[in-house]
Amino acid sequence: MKSAHPPHPRWRAALGNGAILAVLLATAIALLPLHGDAWWPAMPRPRDWWSAAASLALYLALCAWRLPRGRGRRSDDGGAALPWLVAHASQTGFAMELAGHTAASLRAAGAQVVLRPLSDIDAPLLARTQRALFIASTTGEGDPPDLALSFLRDTMAQAA
Repeated sequence: MKSAHPPHPRWRAALGNGAILAVLLATAIALLPLHGDAWWPAMPRPRDWWSAAASLALYLALCAWRLPRGRGRRSDDGGAALPWLVAHASQTGFAMELAGHTAASLRAAGAQVVLRPLSDIDAPLLARTQRALFIASTTGEGDPPDLALSFLRDTMAQAA
C-alpha cells in the first residue's frame, strides 16, 4: 500500500521556519521608518538590558545542552528483542498517563516493558517487538494526535 504523503525530512520544517522568520524580520525592518521618534517612551536602563541578555543566553545554553540529549535516544534497550512495547499519543496527556499506568502494571507482573511516545516508534523497533500496545486519544473532531503524525507519515507508509 502506497502512502499519499511521502516522508518529509526534518530539514524542510527547519527551512520553512527560517523562511517565515526572514519574512517577519523583513517586515519589521520595512515598518521601522514609520517610527519617527523614540521607539519606546519608557526606555529600559542598561542594567535591565544586560539582565535580559543574560537570561536569554542562559535559556539558549540550556536549550543547546538539552537538544542533543533528547535526540537519538530511540533505543536504550540495546537492540534486543522486546517482550512489550507500550506506545502513546495524546493531545491532552490522558493517553500518556494511561500508558504509564499500563507499563507500570506490566512491570509489576514481571514483564519487560518499553514505554515510548508514538513519534519515537520506527520500523526497526516494531520488528524487534513481540507485543505492542498502542494507546491514543484524540480531541475535537477525531484527528490523530500530534505525536501520531510522524508515525503515520513515516512508519506506517513503509511496506511490511
